Amino acid sequence: MLEENTRVCPVCIEKSKTFLRLLLLARPYWRRLILLVLLMVAGTGISMVPPYLYKVLIDDVLLPRAHPDWLLLLVAGIYGMQVLGSGIGAIRECLNAELGARIASELRGRVYRHLQTLSLGYYDKQKIGNVMDRVGRDAGNLQHFLVHHVDYLVIQALQFAVVSVILLALNWRLALIVIVPMPFAVAAFRWVLRMLIRRWRRMWDVTTRLTSFLNDSISGVRVIKAFGSEPVELRKFERRNRDVYEYSSDLGQIEAVLWPMLMLLMEIVTVLIWFFGGRGILGGEMTLGTLTAYMFYVSRFVQSAQSFGFFGRMTTQSMTSAERVFEVLDEKPEIEDAEDAVPMPRIEGRIEFRDVVFGYDRFKPVIKKLSFTVEPGQMLGLVGPSGAGKSTTINILARLYDVQEGQILIDGVDIKKIRQADLRSQIGVVLQETFLFSGTIGENIAYGRSDASRTDILRAATAACAHDFIMRLPDGYDTDVGEKGGKLSGGEKQRIAIARAILHDPRILILDEATSSVDTETENQIQKGLKRLIQGRTTIAIAHRLSTLRHANMLLVLEKGEKVEMGTHDELMVKEKGAYRKLVEMQTEWSKIIAYR
Repeated sequence: MLEENTRVCPVCIEKSKTFLRLLLLARPYWRRLILLVLLMVAGTGISMVPPYLYKVLIDDVLLPRAHPDWLLLLVAGIYGMQVLGSGIGAIRECLNAELGARIASELRGRVYRHLQTLSLGYYDKQKIGNVMDRVGRDAGNLQHFLVHHVDYLVIQALQFAVVSVILLALNWRLALIVIVPMPFAVAAFRWVLRMLIRRWRRMWDVTTRLTSFLNDSISGVRVIKAFGSEPVELRKFERRNRDVYEYSSDLGQIEAVLWPMLMLLMEIVTVLIWFFGGRGILGGEMTLGTLTAYMFYVSRFVQSAQSFGFFGRMTTQSMTSAERVFEVLDEKPEIEDAEDAVPMPRIEGRIEFRDVVFGYDRFKPVIKKLSFTVEPGQMLGLVGPSGAGKSTTINILARLYDVQEGQILIDGVDIKKIRQADLRSQIGVVLQETFLFSGTIGENIAYGRSDASRTDILRAATAACAHDFIMRLPDGYDTDVGEKGGKLSGGEKQRIAIARAILHDPRILILDEATSSVDTETENQIQKGLKRLIQGRTTIAIAHRLSTLRHANMLLVLEKGEKVEMGTHDELMVKEKGAYRKLVEMQTEWSKIIAYR
């Protein structure tokens, strides 16, 4: 089964194409790549010398009992080759580690930059953890592959080719004993790996389920405690933990049997070489030194052959990670600037909806043939029951999504023809779900205005009625808000978000339930600040308490994505069976019930 929210199939990946695309990322570093390849060739060549020197040492020095100086010279030569090979290997690994880290870092940067260009529609279809995996885990897998696997496989391929030639040159008959069975051994190796990979995938699946459960359980610990559901959660954990144990135990037992059996089969080659090589020595057809060198080369040959067997295991996870990363990079933004987009450095604020139709699923419209006009400096209140399309209306106004039919115009220009940078820089938003970034209160207020002075921040906070509670905190404006503003109350976070919008000084202000999380006294203070804020700018506001929209220039009543009424508060209240009047009366009755309780 495919993983959720991805089209990448680990079995169907064309590894060669993916690997080539991954290597193309290294094009800017081609000089280092050439140096890396030269170091690999040199290191492989040097590693082939010591076994031959052992042959010379045995046949020409030890057995003939030659002069001790020759012994010293050869031993020094063998050690010198090993030192030289280790030095080249160290340089190669340092260069490879730096290059792999650089490529992975660049890839992470490209993915993050591309994620910033994608529209909200992409994130609506993705889990946050899944997106984070692309930047973190998958890029990390690729770095590990580039640093540890690529050069290893190249070196093993070079070693396999060179050793094959050397074995044939030393004794072609013994070489056939080694080379002929290898394709069958590699095939057996790959068969075992494919069987194990299926079990590894199951193991990864149950492990992922356990991790997801832990994430949900720890994140929702307050709810668990509040409902006393610890025993229920414990039983869920034990069930998932048992699955991990069973798959892990099964996999471990299979590996404990298969790998020794496979290694035992590979050792048959070594035994045969000793037997036939020994007969050659006894018959005078081969020297002891040649057989000793031969065994060194055979061990290198078998090592290289085993690495080819592991190649599938090494590349499957890495190429899957690469495909998942490339899947993000290949994703096209749903919202892009038009080729003939016009700059609008100064928006006046006239908003017009013309027969707008929009749905998050284009076949299920949320907004249906919506038309209205807001003049510059006016305040429009959006009212209606939950699900009427109020928040969707402001989402498409900010062009977080593109409409399927109709037009949205600002100052007479279709927003699809306005540069996104100009549009977004002149729209200020205070959303119903307040989000604060990790950092200080001052940094959050100044978000979007990096050039703001401390005086500007203080003025914005004062206008949002946030200054007093901020100054009561131990570190004032330098107080850390915690992750997602967790150290502050809902009302405090909302006032900071309002201060952020005030400092942004937008031409169009959007308030989505901006006072929903504050008490009545604080709301009255914020309303005073908002009244000053909306002067001279176009404002569209959604409010849970309809009384807060009483002074709006115009009220638009929505039901099921359609406009049912539009007018001022007084105009709509005189309609006896009007939708707005009904909403006001229902809210008034509810307020009485709450007050009675």
